[in-house]
Amino acid sequence: MVVGMLCQLISEKDIYRNLVRSGLVGLLLLYSAFLNAGNLVAQVDRQEITLGETLRLTVSFDKQVLFGEPDFTHLETDFEIISRNRQSRFSNNNGKRESYTHWILTLSPKKAGNLIIPSFSFKGEVSDAFEIIVSKPIYSKASRAQIYSEATLEKSSVYVQEQALLTLRLYTAVPLSNFEMSELEIANAQVIPLNESQYQKQLGGENYIVVENQYAIIPEKSGELTIPSVRHQGVARIDYNRRRIAVATEALVLTIKPGPDQASNTLWLPALKVTLSDNWGDKKPTMTVGEPVTRTINLTALGLTAAQLPPLELEQKPDFKLYKDQPQLEDNTSPKGLMGRRTESMAIVPSTPGPLTLPEVKIQWWDIANDRMQTSILPSETFQVLPGTTSLAESTQPVPPPTDVASRPILSNGMISDSAPTVTWVTTLLVTTNILFTLVALTFAILWWRGRGSGSYDFSAVTTGHGQADSNNASFKSIRIAASNQDHARLREAIIQWARSHWHDQSIHTLDQVALRAKDPALKPLFQQLDNCLYSKMKNETEQNSGEIAQTGTNQPDLDTLTKHLAAIHQTPVDHKESRLTELRPLYPQ
Repeated sequence: MVVGMLCQLISEKDIYRNLVRSGLVGLLLLYSAFLNAGNLVAQVDRQEITLGETLRLTVSFDKQVLFGEPDFTHLETDFEIISRNRQSRFSNNNGKRESYTHWILTLSPKKAGNLIIPSFSFKGEVSDAFEIIVSKPIYSKASRAQIYSEATLEKSSVYVQEQALLTLRLYTAVPLSNFEMSELEIANAQVIPLNESQYQKQLGGENYIVVENQYAIIPEKSGELTIPSVRHQGVARIDYNRRRIAVATEALVLTIKPGPDQASNTLWLPALKVTLSDNWGDKKPTMTVGEPVTRTINLTALGLTAAQLPPLELEQKPDFKLYKDQPQLEDNTSPKGLMGRRTESMAIVPSTPGPLTLPEVKIQWWDIANDRMQTSILPSETFQVLPGTTSLAESTQPVPPPTDVASRPILSNGMISDSAPTVTWVTTLLVTTNILFTLVALTFAILWWRGRGSGSYDFSAVTTGHGQADSNNASFKSIRIAASNQDHARLREAIIQWARSHWHDQSIHTLDQVALRAKDPALKPLFQQLDNCLYSKMKNETEQNSGEIAQTGTNQPDLDTLTKHLAAIHQTPVDHKESRLTELRPLYPQ
């Protein structure tokens, strides 16, 4: 009997143990499925290489992976896998979870031609396949040297303010340490670093390490532009001896063409591609009279900096009010060079119910790939505006006092009560007070909306080290370009953007603030001339549109003197420990 009871107890424990184990396995499977839901993306650092070079393939999965990897065996058909590495990360900052897994492979092509990076599958996700162009190597006399350098231009001629892509390469077949490269400076042009990479290349049966630097050159005036020689130096180990060596690239000449006659009457924007897009959030909003709706428009240009992009011209109409926020400028790089983005946010407040049509937004630009004028258009959109909610004053009617004595309540002592008029007076007072509080709250909400741009933080302006200097120099180059083109509106905006970058102060919004921060008494009258000229032009355009005769003979600002004063300030080092302005800034800057 005892043996039977023990067997039954052991059997019941096994059942419970199996149930618990099954539950745990189910939970682990659900958690694993949750972790493994993600996107799989494959990308390479270069899509055009020469036979003998290496390229880097990165396969990214936007979830943390503890075990397993995609199947890379199909790569070995056309490529040799030189090395592979894996990076994985998971973080949880203030409730925001971020995780990813990268598989990084160094590949060497086995043959020349158009080779395919196949698609990979992992955890139910599939990446895109794409093509790699592998060309046969072209050998030169220089390739026989153990260490040499070269400079190449994508095109021998470009338009003024069009980007020219410059590539500098250092080839070394021996170990090299303490490597340095001289700074690239070109007169009358902006120099913007794009990318720095390192890879292997086989030339004449010998393996080389190649250090490659790419730059975007933006010329400021037509004519011939000389790109100077760049010097590479370091300590090389040759035949077991350490020797300091130095090599230099050849100087290049770039032909700068003036803008074509077809674009003389429009804003000059030489680019590969310009796009306009709307961003309404998750879905298009429902509009109601008196209630603000945020609209965000993105202007993106491939081949231009954000400082070159103009403010958007948005048409005002009687059936809505428009309140623009401070624009956000952002510069990015791609394999084709620069990509500038200008983001403009605005509040739209409908004033009448019914259909509301937002006019189309368009911008003209010069297509440098097809050498012709193009127009990018953001189509018009129509909304149905709902009427505003009925005000409390209209919906709540005060109770009239009783006119008949018989309608008044009789107290216990037989007297007629006069409390009804008192209750009506109190109700009316409460309704009036609620209306006043509602109006005050609405007023503060509108003022906050209009002034919230002054408190926004521009993350695109946050840079460190050389990045700060590059951003500051690029901003000042924009001032010179706008001044040389007599573009007063862009010059005013470029000065403010430069001042924010120069003093690291995003609260600067007016030219008066710039003059006060610069501590140069000569700037204030020069800024006043610029504003007077700019606003005079706006007034003349308004009078012409309304049929009135515009006045001429507006005094032009002295842009040369203004640029010289700003250049002196730009070249003066800034003490970042110095406290900001002690004067109180306005609560709602213009």
